[in-house]
Amino acid sequence: MNNPQIAHHIALLRNKDTIVRWLAVQALGQFGDAITVPALIKALKDEDSGVRSFAAATLGEIGDTSAIPALVEALKDEDSSVRWRTARALGQIGDTSVVPALIETLRDKDNIVRWRTARALGQIDDATAVTALVEAMKDEDSVVRSCAAEALGQIGDPTAVPALTEVLKDEAVYVRWRTAIALGKIGAATAVPALIQALKDKDSFVRLMAAYALRQIGDVSAVPALTEALKHTDSGVRSCAAAALGQIGDAVAVPALTQALKDTYEGVRWHAVAALGKIGDATAVPALIKALKDEVNYVRNSAARVLGQMGDPFAVPALTEALRSKDRIVRCMAVRALGQIGDASAVPALIKEIEDKNSSVRRIAADALGKIGDPSVVPTLVEALKDEDRIVRRFAASALGEIGDPTAVPALVKALEDKGDYVRDSSVIALGKIGDASAVPALLKVLTDKVGSVHCFVPEALGKIGDVTAVPNLVEMLKDEDNIVRESAAEALGEIGDPSAVPALVEALKDGDNQFCWTAAQALGKIGISAVSALLKALQDENDYVRIAIARELGEIGDVTAVPALVEALKDKSHYVRSSAAHALERIGNSVTLPRKVLASSQLSAQNKIDVLEAVRRIQYQEKHLTLQYLFPDTRTLCETVLNEEDAQARQEARTLLNWIDG
Repeated sequence: MNNPQIAHHIALLRNKDTIVRWLAVQALGQFGDAITVPALIKALKDEDSGVRSFAAATLGEIGDTSAIPALVEALKDEDSSVRWRTARALGQIGDTSVVPALIETLRDKDNIVRWRTARALGQIDDATAVTALVEAMKDEDSVVRSCAAEALGQIGDPTAVPALTEVLKDEAVYVRWRTAIALGKIGAATAVPALIQALKDKDSFVRLMAAYALRQIGDVSAVPALTEALKHTDSGVRSCAAAALGQIGDAVAVPALTQALKDTYEGVRWHAVAALGKIGDATAVPALIKALKDEVNYVRNSAARVLGQMGDPFAVPALTEALRSKDRIVRCMAVRALGQIGDASAVPALIKEIEDKNSSVRRIAADALGKIGDPSVVPTLVEALKDEDRIVRRFAASALGEIGDPTAVPALVKALEDKGDYVRDSSVIALGKIGDASAVPALLKVLTDKVGSVHCFVPEALGKIGDVTAVPNLVEMLKDEDNIVRESAAEALGEIGDPSAVPALVEALKDGDNQFCWTAAQALGKIGISAVSALLKALQDENDYVRIAIARELGEIGDVTAVPALVEALKDKSHYVRSSAAHALERIGNSVTLPRKVLASSQLSAQNKIDVLEAVRRIQYQEKHLTLQYLFPDTRTLCETVLNEEDAQARQEARTLLNWIDG
């Protein structure tokens, strides 16, 4: 035994002092090491029930299945505390093999043992225990009944629903509310009538849990009862009913929910607003507009948020009015909602909010103006790039990028010198979205800025702009020590698509980072036909990952000159390379289109065409998700067939090849 402390405490289990043995068991549990299990199993036979009880509990915490036989035996211990701790331990271990023994223990004479056993069966979550747990719901002890109901909810077997619905009438309150929770977890629509009845229970918590269960089940048959429950005297029930109606999402509930917006209890009004937002029915908009003037701020906030989500322009005037609120949160929510709705009529009001004294309002206003996308706000956003708050400046830069107006380029270029990292980052991204080549020199200059992360965003921006003057700098970035920078540079070169980048991208395939190699291969694929020759050479790379990526990109390009190499790659030692080559061939063409592409190719000689067609005809490749086989006639017959087709170019190529065959 490597740990002397464990060995010491195991030895203490033989001490004559009962207290010492107790403490030794507890200490072994803190180690949590499976090596202590054999000693703890022996402790289950200790003469003192306290030691046996602690040993059972500790074995449950350790969770080692080797203790199961001994624990099952301990379920028969003469001491009830040992038995219930043993039942709990078996539940913690969670092995289904103990279910029969625990089912037997459900009949124990001690009520604590029985309810602990019921909980253990719930933890194990085995449907074979359902019948026994249903029977346990008839137990004389109410705690046992409630734990049996709870366990059935954890197991989630719908066959328990009829019995659980009966227990909703139990005399004990906590049995009824736990049963309601269980029915909600099971989620069976057959429980709805009984839960509707439970909405009238004399206990408020039972009513609350019944409403919550109906929300979880989400069945439309509960809508009439839930709308009626919106008039219940218990505000908790009314709140839960509103939430449940929102979860169900039936527009039939809209009139009742709009009425609930006048409820005397603010929690009900808040839930009604949220529910109407989830349903999303436009007929609720007028009532939600009124809720913008609710006396409670979080109800007003929720109403603004929901109106934004619903996106109805009818709400714009009311939301514009809400911008005058003294409550900062209400103004923020109203501004955000106007941005989500995206109606240009809100622009004048939002321009004023860019000057709000609160920076949070100004930030959201800039974002909202960007979402609406009206070019007339560009001067306002340009001015906001000078805001004292760096987050406002960041949002202003992002908004200018969303609008995409080239007149913002000079200001965004200036913002590349901002002291705030996020402002510079957002300015780079915005310049990329605008796509104006006049920003390229400034972006290239930023590449030398190693403060923060701004240089990481430059390659993507250059790729979106697509100016070939950036290619040399991006090629140089393929050697950057930062993986993210290298990958971004490769992606940008692919977006620009300049063939001059091909040699550098081919060289990048030798990088040790597989993800970067994949990105470089994708970039070559985007460059297209002019990269095919280099890709064909790279198909011989010793790195399986590179060959997989190259085969895939050759398929994306779809050039028939790659067919011979891809046919050869079907023999590759790597299954994944073979699969990638097969899928690439499939993308290039099927039995009809591929041979015609070969015939039409101006890059293949007559002999090459014949060789390629014969090689393709011999393909017989099969894997789990792909069977590749080309069924077309010999070359002469194929050409003769094409001579009768509509495509004049195809007929010409077929005639030329036939003439060559005939010498």
